[in-house]
Amino acid sequence: MKSRRLWQSGTVWAILCVFFLLLALKNSEIAANGIKKGLFMLENILFPSLLPFLILSELFVTLGAGRVLGRVIARPARALFGLTENGAAVLALGWLCGVPVGTVSAMTMLKNGDISREEFLRLLLFANTPSTGFLVGTVGGALFGNRTAGMVLFLCVLLAAALTGVALKLQGGNLPPCGTMQHTPQRVSFFRALTSAIQKSVFTMMGVAGFVLFFSALSECVTVIATVRQLPPLLASLLCGALELTAGVSAVVSKHPPAVAFLLTAGFAGFAGLSICLQIFAVSADAQPRLCPYLTAKILQGAITLLLAALYLALAHPQLTVAQNGFAETVSTAGELHTYTRHTMLALLALLALIPLCRRRAVTFYRIEK
Repeated sequence: MKSRRLWQSGTVWAILCVFFLLLALKNSEIAANGIKKGLFMLENILFPSLLPFLILSELFVTLGAGRVLGRVIARPARALFGLTENGAAVLALGWLCGVPVGTVSAMTMLKNGDISREEFLRLLLFANTPSTGFLVGTVGGALFGNRTAGMVLFLCVLLAAALTGVALKLQGGNLPPCGTMQHTPQRVSFFRALTSAIQKSVFTMMGVAGFVLFFSALSECVTVIATVRQLPPLLASLLCGALELTAGVSAVVSKHPPAVAFLLTAGFAGFAGLSICLQIFAVSADAQPRLCPYLTAKILQGAITLLLAALYLALAHPQLTVAQNGFAETVSTAGELHTYTRHTMLALLALLALIPLCRRRAVTFYRIEK
């Protein structure tokens, strides 16, 4: 009881803040090098792969295309995860577009009254996974030289998340639809929706950039300290992966054999790292989610993903090679970034095809309510 009071009083957090401050001051050049690596990641990987999906997902939700997408997968999502149609749309966007698109879409629907807080909290535990382009193109294709292995890694992450969703449904049952039509739908022009989507997405991206830069600096300090103190390479890699996904993946591919690096990468991808955890909680601050259930779910997903990846290595024996310079080699291979372009263009074409239908339905709902 006394230790719990000490934890809740803020004393522990104050000690940690002072420790990290002294760590950064003592290793300012190392922290600056970590910031440079974070900027490299933002410029060459995260911004090209994430910003278009943030904008497109916001447009989907604002124009009503999310409801159309939700109806397509409503039955399996209801049977497996107990979600409503709108929750199914959030799940699809989160799994296809990557973190933090699922949470951003869920927050928009929560504020619009399209999903309940209970459904939002359930989605938070399994609807946020690394994007397809990152795992297949960057991790699989560029870092391990095997796109098929990257696709399997992506499927392992999705299966681990799906098992979490099934467990939550068995525990809590089906979620009831959020009070139908409690708010009056309004007509929104495409250009107004596009302007709003760009503004919100850029603001969200700036928050993501801040988290990435901070944890990149912190991971660099941890890596150097682990080297100086001659800590086991596995422990140093686990610390980096627990803090930030890309830093952890970059560490394992440069320090471990291909098979071990692939297994650790799978575990990091399932867990996603503390940086992504805080990004999600910053986006969803208005909903006041709890940290312990989220971390428990993500740790379990990391363990399940690692076990599935081990099963894949045992059965398929894929040919894996590691990029010794980590993510620095991903930009030198121009073809690896084409994955992001293809996914973005496909999503854009799908959105353009759905806009006329969504506009007609929005006008109909507006007239009925009026």
